[in-house]
Parts: sequence; C-alpha cells; structure tokens
Amino acid sequence: MFREKFSDFRFLMIDLISENVIIRNIYTKYRETRPIETIYFAYERFGDFYIAQQLLRKYVSEEEVRIAFKEGNELGKLLNNLWRYEGILEAMASLLPEKFDIELFEVYDWAFDDTRIGRSRLGQIIQHVLNSLKWRQAANINDKKITKWIKSDSFRMNHYEYFNRLIEMSVLPAHPFNSDRLNIILKPFSMADRDSFWQKFLLYYTGIEDGQPLPFSRLIDWAWQPGISSLVDLETARLAAQTLIWGLGTTNRPLRDKITKALINLLEEQLPVLHKLMIEFENVSDIYIAERLYAVGYGCVLRTTQFSGVQELAQYVYDQNFVNNTPPEHIL
Repeated sequence: MFREKFSDFRFLMIDLISENVIIRNIYTKYRETRPIETIYFAYERFGDFYIAQQLLRKYVSEEEVRIAFKEGNELGKLLNNLWRYEGILEAMASLLPEKFDIELFEVYDWAFDDTRIGRSRLGQIIQHVLNSLKWRQAANINDKKITKWIKSDSFRMNHYEYFNRLIEMSVLPAHPFNSDRLNIILKPFSMADRDSFWQKFLLYYTGIEDGQPLPFSRLIDWAWQPGISSLVDLETARLAAQTLIWGLGTTNRPLRDKITKALINLLEEQLPVLHKLMIEFENVSDIYIAERLYAVGYGCVLRTTQFSGVQELAQYVYDQNFVNNTPPEHIL
C-alpha cells in the first residue's frame, strides 16, 4: 500500500528508515516463536497522534464515537491492551475534545462502573486526561465538565498527584487549571487545615524523583534563572510567583529561603506584579507567608532598576502596616 500511494518515490521507505524517521525492527508476539518484521515511528508521540487521528477519521458525530468506545467495540478494545495502546489513548484524550467535544473519561464511562476493570487501567485514563490539559488549547477545555468529574467518585487520584499536575500548568495564561486554580483551592483553608495536607506536599514533592526535579522544584529553578525578571511577561510572572508564594508556608527553612530568593529574582523588575500579589495575599492565614512576602518586597526594592514602582509599593506597605502606628511584630 505504501508503494502504491507513493509510487513516484521508489526509495522513500528506505530513506525514512535510514534517516531514523521510521524504525524497522523484529517483534515477537507473546507466546509465539515466529518473529514478525515491524515498522513504527521513531518519534513516538507523533506516531501515536497520527494513528489516533486515523482511527477517529471514520466517525462524524459524537454518538458514533461513543458507540465505538463501548465495551467490545473497535475503540473500546483499546482498554484491554493498555500497555500497547497507552500512547494512542493519551493522544485520544487531546483529540476527542477538539473534534467531538467529549472527554476520554466520558467515552469510557462504562469502565468506571465495571468492577472487573483494574484500578491501574482506570488510573491511566485519569492520568491521560490530566496530562492532556497542558497540551490542549483553553478553548478545548470544558472547565465545568472537568471540574465536576474531578469532584466525582470516578476521579481516583490522590491530591498530591493532582497538585503536581496543577503546578505543571500553573504558568499557562488564560488556562482554567493554572495558578489561579491552585490559589482558589488553598486560600479558603485556615492555616491549620491547610497545613494538614500542604506541609506534607511541600516536604515530599519539592525534590527530585527518578533523577528529575518535581514540578515545584522545576518552577523554583525556572524563577532563579539569571535575567528572568526582565524577560518574562507580566501575567506569566504573576502566575509563577503566585504558586511559589504558597510554598513560603513550608516549615522547611532551607526550602523557604530558596523560594524567597527565587521570588526576588523573578519579581525584582516586576514591582507592579509584586504589588498585585501583596494585595492578593494581604489577608492570608499564614504568618510565614505574610512575613516572607514582605522580605521578597524588600529584596526586590533593593535590586530593582524600575524605580517608578518603588513609591507605589512603599505607600502600600505603609498604609497596610504603619499608618495606625500598630505594625505587626512578626513583619518587623
């Protein structure tokens, strides 16, 4: 079929293999001894998306897609060999909302009600949907639908994993699951109630796992890049800093110091952003966060070259803390 479609290019397949666009290999099926020659895309994610697109091409309506994903039907069977089709299902998590306004967890709703389906397979569906959110355009994300699903019994993910996903998306402007979502989750809690889960997250999920920094650590490293404050746009700086500010509540002193320095590095030329964030957190129920945010303000004023924003920031600090001659001791 390949030769028929590209008959004018007799050596195209050989060229693709020699350039490592396509890989030719020997594959042996489970419980079979006869090897089979196979070819597959070297760029695995590209190949998965291409295959997923081809599988969906024959369907026109949402109803047709739902039927195809029923248990035992063509696309429903993909769940039976998750180890083999995992990449294709991950691609489906992005393509289904774009093409049919339907989510992967909706077409596999029958699987969540079937006790025979293992938790690991259901967990993969959940992972694929959340992972897809960082690749999808905001217009293809139905915030209400996904939020309702996250609050349902079908969403079987611990909140530490969920926080990691939110932090990965925290700096995406106009995205429904960016830093503002994390802020909405954490802000209403009292310090004691928030510490019951947030302290553990900051203790165990701000380091390195399998040789790679976890999302919160990557955000700290990003904010600590030389010159980042002059390069980043206002909204990205606000979103990144807002997430990092919640890390100032940690009882881990070295981590709190590191986050403080990263925030100063990020915001030293972004005093209007810092002013907005100080207003956002002025009633925060955590003394650690309040005092460190003022330390960040002090550091930024000492280092900034954007002097026009210093007076406005200083006036805000004075009005909040000194105008009545009763400044809070911990901030002093």
